[in-house]
Amino acid sequence: MSQKALEYCADVVQIPLEFSLNVSVAGSIVLYDRLLKSSSFGMGV
Repeated sequence: MSQKALEYCADVVQIPLEFSLNVSVAGSIVLYDRLLKSSSFGMGV
């Protein structure tokens, strides 16, 4: 992405990989990570 485009972003997430992902797969990975880190998900509640 260009520096100008990055300036408009509230957050920038980088997924450290040696290959590229399409935006839907990358978004799914980020959402899954956030869900796992949320307060009760994954704790059997």
